[in-house]
Amino acid sequence: MNVLYPIFLKLKDKPVIVVGGGKVAYRKVKSLLDAGAKITVVSPELDQDLRDLVEGDKITYLQREYQAGDLKNACLVIAATGDQRVNRQIWQEAERKNLLVNVVDDPEQCNFYVPAVYRNGDLSIAISTQGKAPLLAKFIRQYLEKILDNGFAQVVELVARRREQLKRELPHDADRRQLLLKEFTDKMIKELEIDFIEVCGINDSGQDEQNHLS
Repeated sequence: MNVLYPIFLKLKDKPVIVVGGGKVAYRKVKSLLDAGAKITVVSPELDQDLRDLVEGDKITYLQREYQAGDLKNACLVIAATGDQRVNRQIWQEAERKNLLVNVVDDPEQCNFYVPAVYRNGDLSIAISTQGKAPLLAKFIRQYLEKILDNGFAQVVELVARRREQLKRELPHDADRRQLLLKEFTDKMIKELEIDFIEVCGINDSGQDEQNHLS
């Protein structure tokens, strides 16, 4: 099995090319805009939602078919044309240029997959099936939305502030992790009435769980 490396990308002000003008392309553009990317859409026609983004100066629009060389300034590429021949050309150009590229609904022509994401404040949980079952990933995300309390966003902020304080007070990572874990489980979660221990399986002997907090 090809093990994938999970990663969260910082795309603020980074050039991204989306080839395609339909509803799928719009969904990709919307999430990329949320990440602050500078997006250029290449397509002879646009869905109304994409047209609204162009008129609002949210994205750049090239009203034509994809051409070789369109990817020269991109750091990431999405191919969502619905045309297998064109998508393959995009994939090949992106691969030659060592770009991150995702061809929608074609896992074999992707060097990264876009996961389903649960977000709550600064807490983000990505769910991926390595492109095999995206609907299942979406279902799992919806399940997380039901079981994870909104208070988890507050937990992130509380732990972050306490972590910065402990960095100044305790020089050793192991000491910080141990104290933070104890405070986290004994005090913060009780105040927010969230059974984090039960949900996540954290315990005093869980070295992996301690490392995640550091």
